[in-house]
Amino acid sequence: MNKLYVVTAEGEVVDEIEGKNRYVKLSDGDKILRKNTLNYLKDSISIKYSFIKVNPVAYSMIATECPIVNKLILYLSYMDNILTYKNGKIIKLKDIYKVCGVSESTAKRQMKILFENDVIHKVKDEEEKCTYLVFNPWVAYVGKKIYISLYNEFKLSRWKDECDESNG
Repeated sequence: MNKLYVVTAEGEVVDEIEGKNRYVKLSDGDKILRKNTLNYLKDSISIKYSFIKVNPVAYSMIATECPIVNKLILYLSYMDNILTYKNGKIIKLKDIYKVCGVSESTAKRQMKILFENDVIHKVKDEEEKCTYLVFNPWVAYVGKKIYISLYNEFKLSRWKDECDESNG
């Protein structure tokens, strides 16, 4: 007799169901996990932080000219690449020098280069009446996916051509 398993998001088996009819009613948000997936989950553990993915070609060129980029990527928010503090508060352009630990003139000079080289865009949100500093996902991003709005903002970027998109 086939068994079906009810598991948590971490892969912990909560319940076993006898699958006489080989079907079970699923609700919104339910997932189907195969036996191999359960075996994989038993041998893995989730970590509570995510890694920054970097395009080495673009990043090395940019970091050489603008070393503040090494600090800025630490403030990328998940999937939308907006520069934010860990508490979610938006980093304003006037605060970049504090975040990066450099003088105001150095921050202004390097930010100008980052804007000109399509690494960072200023994006205005008319609804919330604020401006975001958004980092080009073809240079660096956090997560496995990006929002369509972020893709559209940078889809014509010269850095997109530097990426091997098949490597995701």
